[in-house]
Amino acid sequence: MSKLLNFNQRHKLPAKGTQLIVDKMVIHILRGFFMLATFHFYVVFNPLIKPVNDHPTQAHEFYQTLKGSMSHLWWGKIRKTMTLDSLNVGNFQEVVEQNKKSGLETILFISDFTHLWIAKVDEVSTDRPAKEETLSVYDGEDVEIWFKITDMDLLCADVNSTKAKIAELGIKNHFYPGTDVKSLSPSTGAVRFPLIVEDRSSDHYFSKYKNKKRMVVDNPLIEKSMEGWENREKVTYTIPQKNFKKLPALMRKQIMWAEGVFVQDMNKTATSYLRILESILNVTLMREIHARVKGYGDYTPLSEIYNILNTTKYNGAGVDELLRNSVHAKFWEFCKIDLRNFLHMPVNGKKLCFVNPGDTMKPEAALFIRNSMLGVGCKGIINELIERYEDIAKLTVEEVEVEQKAS
Repeated sequence: MSKLLNFNQRHKLPAKGTQLIVDKMVIHILRGFFMLATFHFYVVFNPLIKPVNDHPTQAHEFYQTLKGSMSHLWWGKIRKTMTLDSLNVGNFQEVVEQNKKSGLETILFISDFTHLWIAKVDEVSTDRPAKEETLSVYDGEDVEIWFKITDMDLLCADVNSTKAKIAELGIKNHFYPGTDVKSLSPSTGAVRFPLIVEDRSSDHYFSKYKNKKRMVVDNPLIEKSMEGWENREKVTYTIPQKNFKKLPALMRKQIMWAEGVFVQDMNKTATSYLRILESILNVTLMREIHARVKGYGDYTPLSEIYNILNTTKYNGAGVDELLRNSVHAKFWEFCKIDLRNFLHMPVNGKKLCFVNPGDTMKPEAALFIRNSMLGVGCKGIINELIERYEDIAKLTVEEVEVEQKAS
């Protein structure tokens, strides 16, 4: 190592001017030799909150605004709930300063689990920037940390490539003692965003574009990501429009309402999605069972539906025999295996299917329920049920209302 550190002396380099270059060279060599990861930041946002005029998401708007005429723009992280511990902003500021001293860029990875953006961070602050230096999406919001962005680009534009890239990010550093997450994923729980992460790819995302900003280079992914978004309803960002339209209007309104309260009350959003799931299963699975088991037809709570999936029996009748040879056989297979496993997951010391509307759950549990139902970072239970149930489009608002009133 002493030989490396004396590189400038052995080659008789000038003491000034090139010393910084040599120091940076040594740092890069040492990082490669010891496989040291560079610290960056990772944040997620909900693309379904606050529709943005003329842009699919706030990240698209941020990119276009920055590219348009701004030398910099501030990205903010909205505080979702007051129950979270205060964010140690000093840690984030330390990362930026250390990277600058080492001649390294600091990246903010920004994801909605469908897209993954990279943004070059110049500064971190808690001070609210001037109105013209950020987006209107932050108006009136409690923003706990601001990132000063000077360059930005879209790295991934689909679920699979985004998931693969996120898997290259990990958490194993002194900022999170005792935490060892080798690969992040959309389902990673018990984490507090934004995160300080290591990027194992060690890519130089912006520095390789010498004498110009990366965002001035045409990126076909951005144009692709904007195709057809104007015709999407807000929530069909994750539920394809063809699927969303198959749901009765009442269910569509319930999903929209659940997303509308997401920022203010994640718990209410999660329990609302469980209620929506209960409604969908009553007008699909339970309707098919009731049609084959005479004398029964009451609205069935989610906990009882779980028991049916778990035992594959309803009032003594074997559901496998009832639905095996019907057009709904694949729908039933998904319900009794995948859906049953989802409802079996523990929340607050009990199975998910026994969660009541008034129950309070941890933020990560509420987020998992919402993402699993809606299809954030995965296909989503709602999408799976719609695509597997042959007659979903025939359901009417009246049918759903009757089923729900029965409860």
